[in-house]
Amino acid sequence: MNTNWIKIDSERCKACGLCIEACKHGCLGWGSKINRAGYLPAQIISAASCIGCKLCLYTCPEPLCITSIEPNAQNESLIKNGDISAPNDDSTQKSIDLGQNDSLIKNGVPRTLRAFMKGNDAIVAGALAAGCRAFFGYPITPASEIAHDAMQLFESAGALAIQAESEIAAIHMLYGAGATGTMAMTATSGPGLSLMQDGLSYMAAAQIPGVVVDIMRAGPGLGNIGPEQSDYAMIVRGGGHGEYHIPVLAPASAREMFDMTREAFRIAFEYRTPVCILADAFIGQMMESLDIPEMLPAASDIASAQFPFEARVDATPQTSGHIISTLDLIPESLAKKNDARFAHYDAMKSIARFEYTEFSPDCPSNEAPNASHADIDTLIVAFGICARIAREAAQQAANAAQKRFAVLRPQTLWPIDGDKARPYIERARKICVVECNRGMMRADLARFIDETRMYGICRDGGVVPTVEEIVAQLVS
Repeated sequence: MNTNWIKIDSERCKACGLCIEACKHGCLGWGSKINRAGYLPAQIISAASCIGCKLCLYTCPEPLCITSIEPNAQNESLIKNGDISAPNDDSTQKSIDLGQNDSLIKNGVPRTLRAFMKGNDAIVAGALAAGCRAFFGYPITPASEIAHDAMQLFESAGALAIQAESEIAAIHMLYGAGATGTMAMTATSGPGLSLMQDGLSYMAAAQIPGVVVDIMRAGPGLGNIGPEQSDYAMIVRGGGHGEYHIPVLAPASAREMFDMTREAFRIAFEYRTPVCILADAFIGQMMESLDIPEMLPAASDIASAQFPFEARVDATPQTSGHIISTLDLIPESLAKKNDARFAHYDAMKSIARFEYTEFSPDCPSNEAPNASHADIDTLIVAFGICARIAREAAQQAANAAQKRFAVLRPQTLWPIDGDKARPYIERARKICVVECNRGMMRADLARFIDETRMYGICRDGGVVPTVEEIVAQLVS
């Protein structure tokens, strides 16, 4: 008996035929009508033969082209005894309209959707799940799918998506939306993020909430579209003018791209600050299976009650509460505001997160650290794709050298709390920092790690450290 209802979005289908080839029961075939993109899409031709294996879903390379709606209390009336009716005479399969069925959809994303999607696509799904109501962006590889998906999905969710004239325009649109208390976001890559630094400095100074996604590519200049982590210094240390910080989240999977986007909006409105999601091109472009869970509260439930802003002394009754300015011509007054801002940053330390995993010979684990025993040969510190590579390398090195290794992955690059990291660090004899840049994170870690214990494995230009390279360093 079939336990899943498969839907094929004919407008997303690129006619690759992989789903048809993957189906071993003859359920899928070619349709008879060309879609708007000029492709002849796949369709269900024998629904009664479907066993719900989802091989078509896992094989399809196009995000959200094939989706599976599983039986539950919400769709019980639509799926009876797991039976899918045969196609109609007009060659269209029986399916659930995700855009209109209120019982199955919330903020534009189905409650029980499982999809094989890119990390970039998961960003958009996570934003809608969080209650994001506006997207402003300018497409740039390797982040273009975010803008593309936003243009497709936001409107059906009752949200706004605008392709801005440039990245400069996009960040200032985000400034304006955030100033009204609207949950909004933008997405870009390195060259675009450089152009956004002016707006980010203004948003940080004015305490305007918003989410900025940076899918990093190799640089400087135009560089190439290969994966790199060289935007670290620009965003973690505050790339715009003046002294400021913004929270920076570092996902390492499509699952975390979804979850951390939701978390980014919560942080942005709780602390009244822009938040950056920093991921390399591998994490943005990698396709993984993802279950979309129940959604977060809508924007009105998350947004702070601090809007509109306090009235300025020079405001008229008509403009009271609607003027936002970061200008302060009195040095002592500006210094006091900066003191208050950095006290605010101290309060943000509570959001610092790490993932710690130990690897013993033939037995990986997730043990809590025991600070009284320094029994880890080498602790690897890495984020993004480097952390995923490092985990495999740590296990191979543990088996080869018969020693214990561990991986510490910062899930927040700012704030990074040395006190929280110290119990992990003190267990290890050596610290190896793996990153796709020339040691940017290692320079920050030197604030609370003895540099004589620390060395780095660094690659750039779109080159990524290999498992073999890391293992060779660990066992030497």
